[in-house]
Amino acid sequence: MIIFIKDVEIGSFDWSAKPEDQIIDFWITAQLTSGRIIKIFIGPFEERIYKIKKFVNQRIECLLSARISTSFISKYRDHNNFEGVYLGEYEISPLWKSYIKNVSDEGYCGIETEDGEMLIWCETHKDMNLNKKDTYRFNVKQFGIIAWYPLEE
Repeated sequence: MIIFIKDVEIGSFDWSAKPEDQIIDFWITAQLTSGRIIKIFIGPFEERIYKIKKFVNQRIECLLSARISTSFISKYRDHNNFEGVYLGEYEISPLWKSYIKNVSDEGYCGIETEDGEMLIWCETHKDMNLNKKDTYRFNVKQFGIIAWYPLEE
């Protein structure tokens, strides 16, 4: 999925840690190709986040993960509601595997949205009885980036 990085903000601190370890997480404000703005959580173990800060106001290609809600989705548009075709199990390509750090590259399922593919953790959603190639509305509780690389340098 191609996203435009609008901003990278520090999320939270650990004031008891050494100065270089005080930043615990980050939030990326990104614009999807449809124009929608999303917030992407980046945890403390994702070392490449320090590099992504230099790509503010630029586009990146990424594998975007989505933690989705399993509860009822309103028909009314919410900025966290998405619609997409369930793709079933998603095999991450060898190209992407070379960019993945500190997360598993297995166990994902894909959803094709108007903005591109989003990945969800299959095990978490096995009770939802999703059928391959059917269209679903879902609410994203939190976005993450599994892997990324810059499109412009």
